[in-house]
Amino acid sequence: MLTPPPPKSAQQSDDIRLPASAHVHTARCSFIVKGSLTLFIVMFSCIAADPVSQWWTKPKDIVDHFYTISTTERDKAVTDLGFTSEGTCCWVSDSLKPGTIALYRLFNPKSGDHFYTTSPSERDTAVNQSGYTYEGLCCYVLPTAASASPLYRLFNPGSGDHFYTTSDAERMKAINGAGYRDEGVCCYVSTFSTGVENTPLLRLYLHKSTGSSTPPAPGPSEACSYTASITNETCYNLDGTASQFLTPHTLQGIGCGATSANALGRAKVYLETQTCLTQEPNPKAGCCTYSSQVVQGCGCK
Repeated sequence: MLTPPPPKSAQQSDDIRLPASAHVHTARCSFIVKGSLTLFIVMFSCIAADPVSQWWTKPKDIVDHFYTISTTERDKAVTDLGFTSEGTCCWVSDSLKPGTIALYRLFNPKSGDHFYTTSPSERDTAVNQSGYTYEGLCCYVLPTAASASPLYRLFNPGSGDHFYTTSDAERMKAINGAGYRDEGVCCYVSTFSTGVENTPLLRLYLHKSTGSSTPPAPGPSEACSYTASITNETCYNLDGTASQFLTPHTLQGIGCGATSANALGRAKVYLETQTCLTQEPNPKAGCCTYSSQVVQGCGCK
Protein backbone atom coordinates (compact mmCIF):
# COMPACT_ATOMS: atom_id res chain seq x y z
CA MET A 1 0.00 0.00 0.00
CA LEU A 2 1.34 3.39 -0.93
CA THR A 3 2.17 5.67 1.97
CA PRO A 4 2.05 9.36 0.95
CA PRO A 5 5.43 10.81 1.94
CA PRO A 6 5.59 13.88 4.20
CA PRO A 7 7.76 16.91 3.34
CA LYS A 8 11.49 16.29 3.36
CA SER A 9 13.03 16.60 6.79
CA ALA A 10 16.01 18.78 7.62
CA GLN A 11 16.80 16.51 10.55
CA GLN A 12 20.52 16.16 11.30
CA SER A 13 21.86 12.78 10.35
CA ASP A 14 23.71 10.16 12.35
CA ASP A 15 26.75 8.87 10.51
CA ILE A 16 26.92 5.18 9.71
CA ARG A 17 30.42 4.34 8.51
CA LEU A 18 31.06 1.75 5.84
CA PRO A 19 33.41 -1.14 6.36
CA ALA A 20 36.63 -0.90 4.40
CA SER A 21 35.85 -4.00 2.37
CA ALA A 22 33.49 -2.42 -0.16
CA HIS A 23 32.84 -4.72 -3.05
CA VAL A 24 30.50 -5.37 -5.95
CA HIS A 25 27.61 -7.56 -4.91
CA THR A 26 25.74 -9.59 -7.50
CA ALA A 27 22.11 -10.31 -6.67
CA ARG A 28 19.44 -12.26 -8.47
CA CYS A 29 16.52 -10.22 -9.73
CA SER A 30 13.66 -10.48 -12.15
CA PHE A 31 13.17 -7.13 -13.65
CA ILE A 32 10.33 -5.02 -14.96
CA VAL A 33 11.07 -4.26 -18.52
CA LYS A 34 8.53 -2.69 -20.82
CA GLY A 35 6.11 -5.41 -21.53
CA SER A 36 4.19 -8.40 -20.34
CA LEU A 37 5.53 -11.10 -18.09
CA THR A 38 7.16 -14.35 -19.16
CA LEU A 39 9.58 -16.18 -16.97
CA PHE A 40 12.15 -13.70 -18.03
CA ILE A 41 15.48 -13.86 -16.21
CA VAL A 42 17.85 -10.96 -15.89
CA MET A 43 20.95 -10.13 -13.92
CA PHE A 44 21.15 -7.43 -11.26
CA SER A 45 24.60 -6.32 -10.10
CA CYS A 46 24.49 -3.81 -7.26
CA ILE A 47 27.40 -1.77 -5.98
CA ALA A 48 27.63 -2.59 -2.34
CA ALA A 49 29.68 -2.65 0.80
CA ASP A 50 28.96 -5.82 2.80
CA PRO A 51 26.66 -5.49 0.77
CA VAL A 52 25.37 -1.94 1.34
CA SER A 53 26.40 0.99 -0.84
CA GLN A 54 28.15 4.28 -0.22
CA TRP A 55 24.99 6.29 0.54
CA TRP A 56 25.02 4.74 4.01
CA THR A 57 27.68 7.19 5.15
CA LYS A 58 24.88 9.65 6.03
CA PRO A 59 21.64 7.73 5.42
CA LYS A 60 19.29 10.22 7.09
CA ASP A 61 20.49 12.97 4.76
CA ILE A 62 19.27 11.10 1.67
CA VAL A 63 16.23 12.75 0.12
CA ASP A 64 15.73 10.58 -2.98
CA HIS A 65 16.78 7.32 -4.60
CA PHE A 66 16.45 7.35 -8.38
CA TYR A 67 16.51 4.46 -10.88
CA THR A 68 16.71 4.79 -14.67
CA ILE A 69 17.85 2.83 -17.73
CA SER A 70 18.85 6.05 -19.54
CA THR A 71 22.53 7.00 -19.38
CA THR A 72 21.62 10.49 -20.65
CA GLU A 73 19.15 10.94 -17.81
CA ARG A 74 21.68 9.58 -15.32
CA ASP A 75 24.34 12.02 -16.51
CA LYS A 76 21.94 14.97 -16.34
CA ALA A 77 20.86 13.98 -12.83
CA VAL A 78 24.52 13.97 -11.75
CA THR A 79 25.69 17.16 -13.50
CA ASP A 80 22.57 19.31 -13.19
CA LEU A 81 20.70 18.05 -10.12
CA GLY A 82 23.44 16.93 -7.73
CA PHE A 83 22.75 13.18 -7.69
CA THR A 84 25.49 10.65 -6.95
CA SER A 85 25.69 7.65 -9.27
CA GLU A 86 26.02 4.21 -7.69
CA GLY A 87 26.58 2.44 -10.99
CA THR A 88 24.52 -0.48 -12.23
CA CYS A 89 21.91 -1.88 -9.89
CA CYS A 90 20.88 -4.68 -12.21
CA TRP A 91 20.24 -5.69 -15.81
CA VAL A 92 16.81 -5.43 -17.42
CA SER A 93 14.99 -5.39 -20.72
CA ASP A 94 13.98 -2.09 -22.28
CA SER A 95 11.21 -3.71 -24.36
CA LEU A 96 8.11 -5.79 -23.75
CA LYS A 97 8.70 -9.51 -23.32
CA PRO A 98 6.07 -12.25 -22.87
CA GLY A 99 5.44 -12.76 -19.16
CA THR A 100 6.87 -9.44 -17.95
CA ILE A 101 4.95 -6.55 -16.42
CA ALA A 102 5.59 -2.82 -16.48
CA LEU A 103 7.41 -0.98 -13.72
CA TYR A 104 5.87 2.48 -13.52
CA ARG A 105 7.83 5.56 -12.44
CA LEU A 106 6.35 8.53 -10.58
CA PHE A 107 7.70 11.68 -8.96
CA ASN A 108 6.38 13.87 -6.16
CA PRO A 109 7.60 17.43 -6.81
CA LYS A 110 6.68 18.58 -3.31
CA SER A 111 8.57 15.89 -1.42
CA GLY A 112 11.19 15.14 -4.10
CA ASP A 113 10.53 11.39 -4.02
CA HIS A 114 10.74 9.01 -6.98
CA PHE A 115 8.32 6.12 -6.59
CA TYR A 116 8.17 2.86 -8.57
CA THR A 117 5.32 0.36 -8.65
CA THR A 118 3.99 -2.45 -10.84
CA SER A 119 0.40 -1.77 -9.75
CA PRO A 120 -1.75 0.38 -12.08
CA SER A 121 -4.22 1.06 -9.25
CA GLU A 122 -1.44 2.16 -6.88
CA ARG A 123 0.01 4.32 -9.64
CA ASP A 124 -3.36 6.01 -10.17
CA THR A 125 -3.89 6.52 -6.43
CA ALA A 126 -0.45 8.10 -6.11
CA VAL A 127 -1.30 10.55 -8.90
CA ASN A 128 -4.91 11.30 -7.94
CA GLN A 129 -4.54 11.41 -4.15
CA SER A 130 -0.89 11.79 -3.13
CA GLY A 131 0.50 14.54 -5.37
CA TYR A 132 2.68 12.40 -7.65
CA THR A 133 3.16 12.98 -11.36
CA TYR A 134 3.38 10.00 -13.69
CA GLU A 135 6.69 9.85 -15.56
CA GLY A 136 5.96 6.77 -17.67
CA LEU A 137 7.52 3.31 -17.77
CA CYS A 138 10.87 2.64 -16.17
CA CYS A 139 11.27 -0.84 -17.67
CA TYR A 140 9.69 -4.34 -17.29
CA VAL A 141 9.89 -7.15 -14.57
CA LEU A 142 8.46 -10.36 -13.12
CA PRO A 143 5.52 -10.23 -10.67
CA THR A 144 6.28 -13.69 -9.24
CA ALA A 145 8.80 -16.44 -9.94
CA ALA A 146 9.72 -19.52 -7.94
CA SER A 147 13.41 -19.28 -8.83
CA ALA A 148 13.73 -15.47 -8.69
CA SER A 149 14.73 -13.15 -5.86
CA PRO A 150 12.63 -10.29 -4.48
CA LEU A 151 13.23 -6.62 -5.19
CA TYR A 152 12.35 -5.07 -1.84
CA ARG A 153 10.58 -1.73 -1.43
CA LEU A 154 11.10 0.49 1.61
CA PHE A 155 9.88 3.93 2.68
CA ASN A 156 11.34 6.48 5.08
CA PRO A 157 8.52 8.57 6.64
CA GLY A 158 11.05 11.07 7.97
CA SER A 159 12.65 11.92 4.62
CA GLY A 160 9.87 10.82 2.28
CA ASP A 161 12.24 8.58 0.29
CA HIS A 162 11.27 5.29 -1.35
CA PHE A 163 14.19 2.87 -1.63
CA TYR A 164 14.55 -0.37 -3.62
CA THR A 165 17.12 -3.11 -3.16
CA THR A 166 17.63 -6.81 -3.86
CA SER A 167 19.91 -7.16 -0.84
CA ASP A 168 18.30 -8.49 2.32
CA ALA A 169 21.28 -7.21 4.34
CA GLU A 170 20.83 -3.72 2.92
CA ARG A 171 17.08 -3.89 3.53
CA MET A 172 17.60 -4.81 7.19
CA LYS A 173 20.20 -2.08 7.68
CA ALA A 174 17.79 0.48 6.22
CA ILE A 175 15.10 -0.67 8.65
CA ASN A 176 17.28 -0.97 11.74
CA GLY A 177 19.69 1.91 11.20
CA ALA A 178 18.17 4.54 8.92
CA GLY A 179 14.48 4.85 9.77
CA TYR A 180 13.06 2.99 6.75
CA ARG A 181 9.85 1.00 6.90
CA ASP A 182 9.46 -2.28 5.02
CA GLU A 183 6.78 -2.13 2.30
CA GLY A 184 7.24 -5.68 1.06
CA VAL A 185 8.25 -6.91 -2.38
CA CYS A 186 7.95 -4.68 -5.44
CA CYS A 187 8.65 -7.49 -7.93
CA TYR A 188 10.94 -10.47 -8.48
CA VAL A 189 14.28 -10.63 -10.26
CA SER A 190 16.91 -13.16 -11.28
CA THR A 191 20.54 -13.56 -10.25
CA PHE A 192 21.76 -14.49 -13.69
CA SER A 193 21.44 -13.19 -17.24
CA THR A 194 19.95 -15.02 -20.18
CA GLY A 195 22.45 -13.23 -22.40
CA VAL A 196 19.59 -11.73 -24.39
CA GLU A 197 18.66 -8.74 -22.23
CA ASN A 198 21.55 -6.41 -21.48
CA THR A 199 20.09 -3.06 -20.46
CA PRO A 200 21.45 -1.87 -17.09
CA LEU A 201 19.20 -0.31 -14.49
CA LEU A 202 21.19 2.55 -13.00
CA ARG A 203 20.89 3.59 -9.37
CA LEU A 204 21.50 7.08 -7.97
CA TYR A 205 20.83 8.95 -4.75
CA LEU A 206 20.41 12.61 -3.82
CA HIS A 207 21.98 13.97 -0.66
CA LYS A 208 20.31 17.07 0.80
CA SER A 209 23.62 18.95 0.91
CA THR A 210 24.25 18.40 -2.83
CA GLY A 211 20.76 18.81 -4.30
CA SER A 212 20.28 21.93 -6.37
CA SER A 213 17.14 23.87 -7.36
CA THR A 214 19.08 26.09 -9.76
CA PRO A 215 20.85 24.44 -12.68
CA PRO A 216 24.46 25.32 -13.47
CA ALA A 217 25.36 27.93 -16.07
CA PRO A 218 26.47 26.72 -19.52
CA GLY A 219 30.06 25.56 -19.87
CA PRO A 220 32.93 27.84 -20.82
CA SER A 221 32.26 27.28 -24.53
CA GLU A 222 28.87 29.01 -24.35
CA ALA A 223 28.02 32.44 -23.00
CA CYS A 224 25.38 32.77 -20.28
CA SER A 225 23.39 35.64 -21.81
CA TYR A 226 19.74 34.60 -21.34
CA THR A 227 17.71 33.01 -18.55
CA ALA A 228 14.49 31.14 -19.28
CA SER A 229 11.84 30.09 -16.77
CA ILE A 230 9.15 27.50 -17.53
CA THR A 231 6.35 26.77 -15.07
CA ASN A 232 3.39 24.42 -15.06
CA GLU A 233 -0.12 25.61 -15.72
CA THR A 234 -2.77 22.85 -15.59
CA CYS A 235 -1.64 19.37 -14.56
CA TYR A 236 -3.83 16.40 -15.46
CA ASN A 237 -4.54 13.18 -13.61
CA LEU A 238 -4.38 9.88 -15.48
CA ASP A 239 -8.15 9.97 -15.93
CA GLY A 240 -7.87 13.33 -17.72
CA THR A 241 -9.23 15.49 -14.89
CA ALA A 242 -7.29 18.47 -13.55
CA SER A 243 -5.04 17.74 -10.55
CA GLN A 244 -6.02 19.27 -7.22
CA PHE A 245 -2.53 18.73 -5.84
CA LEU A 246 -0.39 20.29 -8.57
CA THR A 247 -1.91 23.73 -8.93
CA PRO A 248 -0.56 26.24 -11.52
CA HIS A 249 2.99 27.48 -10.90
CA THR A 250 3.84 24.68 -8.46
CA LEU A 251 6.73 23.42 -10.60
CA GLN A 252 9.49 25.41 -12.28
CA GLY A 253 12.37 24.77 -14.64
CA ILE A 254 15.20 27.26 -15.17
CA GLY A 255 17.76 27.27 -17.96
CA CYS A 256 20.46 29.58 -19.30
CA GLY A 257 22.28 29.93 -22.59
CA ALA A 258 23.87 32.15 -25.19
CA THR A 259 20.54 32.40 -27.02
CA SER A 260 16.93 32.48 -25.86
CA ALA A 261 16.31 29.18 -27.66
CA ASN A 262 19.17 27.46 -25.82
CA ALA A 263 17.93 28.82 -22.50
CA LEU A 264 14.36 27.67 -23.19
CA GLY A 265 15.55 24.23 -24.23
CA ARG A 266 17.48 23.76 -21.00
CA ALA A 267 14.58 25.05 -18.89
CA LYS A 268 12.21 22.61 -20.57
CA VAL A 269 14.55 19.68 -20.00
CA TYR A 270 14.92 20.71 -16.36
CA LEU A 271 11.13 20.88 -15.85
CA GLU A 272 10.79 17.48 -17.52
CA THR A 273 12.77 15.97 -14.64
CA GLN A 274 9.70 16.81 -12.51
CA THR A 275 6.81 16.01 -14.83
CA CYS A 276 5.99 15.22 -18.45
CA LEU A 277 4.90 18.24 -20.47
CA THR A 278 1.95 18.64 -22.78
CA GLN A 279 0.05 21.43 -24.50
CA GLU A 280 -3.51 22.37 -25.36
CA PRO A 281 -5.80 21.71 -27.17
CA ASN A 282 -5.22 17.98 -26.63
CA PRO A 283 -3.34 17.66 -23.34
CA LYS A 284 -1.90 14.27 -22.45
CA ALA A 285 -3.24 12.62 -19.29
CA GLY A 286 -0.73 12.53 -16.44
CA CYS A 287 1.19 15.57 -17.75
CA CYS A 288 1.19 19.35 -17.27
CA THR A 289 0.71 22.25 -19.67
CA TYR A 290 3.25 25.04 -19.25
CA SER A 291 4.13 28.66 -19.93
CA SER A 292 7.53 30.30 -20.30
CA GLN A 293 9.41 33.58 -20.26
CA VAL A 294 12.94 34.63 -21.18
CA VAL A 295 14.97 37.56 -19.82
CA GLN A 296 18.44 38.82 -20.59
CA GLY A 297 21.17 38.08 -18.07
CA CYS A 298 22.54 34.98 -16.42
CA GLY A 299 20.34 33.63 -13.63
CA CYS A 300 22.17 30.32 -13.25
CA LYS A 301 24.96 29.68 -10.84
